[in-house]
Amino acid sequence: MSHQLTDATHIVMLKRVEKCGYMIVNLVDWNIFSIKWSGKQWAVDLAQKTCTCNKFQSDHFPCSHALVAARERNLDFTSLCADYYKRQKLIDA
Repeated sequence: MSHQLTDATHIVMLKRVEKCGYMIVNLVDWNIFSIKWSGKQWAVDLAQKTCTCNKFQSDHFPCSHALVAARERNLDFTSLCADYYKRQKLIDA
């Protein structure tokens, strides 16, 4: 496999990426974004790895709101994931 994430994590990431297409992204500050979709709004801070939906900080893995913000900044999604979601970490264990 060419991706850096474990297979299970990669599948979850793909499902979350699918949700990004319809979200509206507004830059608030260099790392802070306002994400709107379906009448709801979330705040994402990429530097602190947080989102007001709380999935980003509880999963240590980007929620769909964080993914759409990262895409705006052209960030590699895997840089937002905790190391234990990465394939190399399992190989090294």
